[in-house]
Amino acid sequence: MGRYSLHAADQVVIAGYFLLLAAVGFYFWRRMRHVRDLFTGGNNIPWWLAGVSFYLTAFSAFTFVAYSEIAYRYGIVALTLTWSSVVSMIIGTIFLAGRWRRARIISPVEFLEARYSPQIRQALAWAGLPLKLIDDGLKIYATEIFISAGLGYDLRLSVIGSGVVMSLYTFMGGLWAVVVTDYVQFVILTIGVAVLFPLVFSHMGGIGAGLETIWRDHPAGFLSPFAHPYSILYIFALYLLVILSYNGNWAFAQKFYSVRNEREARKAGILATVLKILGPPPFVLPAMAAHYLMPELAQPPNSPHLLPVGSGRTIDVAVGLFLCISGGGFYVLGRGRG
Repeated sequence: MGRYSLHAADQVVIAGYFLLLAAVGFYFWRRMRHVRDLFTGGNNIPWWLAGVSFYLTAFSAFTFVAYSEIAYRYGIVALTLTWSSVVSMIIGTIFLAGRWRRARIISPVEFLEARYSPQIRQALAWAGLPLKLIDDGLKIYATEIFISAGLGYDLRLSVIGSGVVMSLYTFMGGLWAVVVTDYVQFVILTIGVAVLFPLVFSHMGGIGAGLETIWRDHPAGFLSPFAHPYSILYIFALYLLVILSYNGNWAFAQKFYSVRNEREARKAGILATVLKILGPPPFVLPAMAAHYLMPELAQPPNSPHLLPVGSGRTIDVAVGLFLCISGGGFYVLGRGRG
């Protein structure tokens, strides 16, 4: 990491970003008058803000790390994988968005207790805790691999710093802080993509020439939606798994029942679906272009991963898990974000 060097202005921008996220939590702290404010934003979240947050909830560092690697190595199948959630969003929007809002709850486990019994609520809550610990711990770790590789920060310090800031604004500002910080990150992400996409293809003679090169000189299976090792059976199983998991996930259901009415719940789902369709290509196509611009990344002794895996992985994941436990807002709000 010694080859990376950040200037003072870079450090100011990074520090300002994290301070902004913390400030959002402090601002909405004053709105927390009741438990409903913490969990549902008082059911006053605008539909467009809930829709953007829904989209960002399904967005994590895996998009940069895993799917970018898949696009680099195997091609367009990365889009097939990332769009697995689109089908789930459509089903959720049509059949479940209005019903979640109509339930008038503050958490899905509250619905389980009302529909079945307190014992069912407790059983499912405790059964899901280990999975959430591992899932969110790995997402934090993946995020910090990206930060460490891109900015040269120490991996463990990145895990701790990011985890503390996310826990802070989640605990203090509740759902309002979550959706607003999601929107801030959406704006930053959109600006980044607007710069990244043309910048990458400028090295291939422009977007048109770059796409033509990919079309003309692609390796076998690179433009196939079912490229090896991701077979049709694998894709089918993934889509089925995502359909079953997304629409019962607290993080996504929360966006449906936090808005003002059932109509707005459906509008939030439609917006999230459109963003999920349009969002992945600007990330996948530059990674595919990198296959031509940086072919050496796929050759030994270079790692097949586009980002380094870091060192002390067991310790780093453990730190991420600890932060998830101590920062229980991840699970209280059921965010499930990377």
